[in-house]
Amino acid sequence: MAVWYRNPLVARGAKLTPPDPPRRVLVDDPEGVMKRLNKMFRRRLSDRVGDLFQAACLAGDLDTAEELLTVLMNMHERRQRIFGGERRISDEALVKMREELARRKAAKDQQAP
Repeated sequence: MAVWYRNPLVARGAKLTPPDPPRRVLVDDPEGVMKRLNKMFRRRLSDRVGDLFQAACLAGDLDTAEELLTVLMNMHERRQRIFGGERRISDEALVKMREELARRKAAKDQQAP
């Protein structure tokens, strides 16, 4: 069975250029639908505590961020005890948070003197 290929209709001598790759495409979201959807889908308590941790880090309140990290670590340990070897339970996010907190503390200590 032969497959027929038809050329698309393009005017002779047309100068076609590809779209500009580095150009950012703006998404029009006047009512904030995407923000509401993202907020709705992040409904786990650990996600909310992680968001608070990020907010505390950005605000420079490292003592609160450290306490929130301790809470997250306790939640993670409890989840591991309950579900055992569940493959979806990973401590990768906690490791990144711990590194970020250590980096921010080091930066704060360098600025202090």
